[in-house]
Amino acid sequence: MAGNGIWNANRYFDLGIGVPKTFSAENWAKTAPSQRHFMVSDLQNSTELVGMSADEVRELLGTSDYADTDTCLSYLIAQPFDEVTLDLTLENGVVTKVEEKDH
Repeated sequence: MAGNGIWNANRYFDLGIGVPKTFSAENWAKTAPSQRHFMVSDLQNSTELVGMSADEVRELLGTSDYADTDTCLSYLIAQPFDEVTLDLTLENGVVTKVEEKDH
């Protein structure tokens, strides 16, 4: 029953086995917010978020699930021990800064 033990360890330790690591809008949309941190590095390496409009970000990443204001779009990327978000700072509707934040 090693397979069951690995599955339980993956669930408990958040090892990301079977979770997409490569960013695409489709992978982002189908991945649970608590598992998205596995593809954040690829997202930042493959997509220039700074300079995108808020609407372009929403089209790419969907509706933000943590905060959506005139100055910030925030996407949940990890839990359950600490909530971690990918925060996109907006000025005049354009992304000026991207950072990961622990809450």
